[in-house]
Amino acid sequence: MPTSHNPKDHILPTLSCPQCGSKKIKKKGKRHTRYEDRQRYGCNKCGHTFIREVTKHARYPVKLIMESLSFYNLGYSARQTVSYLKRRFGIKVPEKTFRHWYTAHTPISTYHQLRSHIKGV
Repeated sequence: MPTSHNPKDHILPTLSCPQCGSKKIKKKGKRHTRYEDRQRYGCNKCGHTFIREVTKHARYPVKLIMESLSFYNLGYSARQTVSYLKRRFGIKVPEKTFRHWYTAHTPISTYHQLRSHIKGV
């Protein structure tokens, strides 16, 4: 019995559709942002297309966001962090945008509780 070896027919088992929960997901092209391309996925069951949740609404590269949080967690100020991002990636990130990332990612920011304690002292 012949089997199809078309790479476009490959089903990605680790993702699930946010709409219907199906595990039958295929790659469906790329979404182009200012700084990077992001993989789009499509559900074979309901036809819904989506991007992984981590990068859903992020305008900046995820690597830049995560590195900014890591740098800030080392004890640097928000202003120093933004300056570092400009030097490292060549992308100017407004301080307000960085603060929004930090607020949104507080649960994974290990330094958050210590910083709050230091400010309270």
